[in-house]
Amino acid sequence: MAKTYTYDEVQQHKSNESCWVILYGNVYDVTAFLPDHPGGTKIILQLAGTDATEEYDPVHPPGTLEDSLPPEAKLGPIDPNTLPKSEKSPAESDQPPRNAKVDPAQEQAESSPD
Repeated sequence: MAKTYTYDEVQQHKSNESCWVILYGNVYDVTAFLPDHPGGTKIILQLAGTDATEEYDPVHPPGTLEDSLPPEAKLGPIDPNTLPKSEKSPAESDQPPRNAKVDPAQEQAESSPD
């Protein structure tokens, strides 16, 4: 079973030597990927040690994590109870991620007035 990480643990990894981010409720070690990031290292380092999901999701198509990072870069889940209130994980949100598949029939039923 994967270790569950705390926000404080993730906060300790905000440098070129050790860079972790939280994405979709999971902790990723992106240190080795820094020099290969098409947008440069600076943007990742600005978000290092935090939940970067809100910034990441709108600009990366589905599958980017899986295509760009080796499986071992996914360290494990973040403990949502340790996140600051302004950084609640999308995994804990009522809203699906932007790239989540939604059943059109369910979406229609939810938007129809009763």
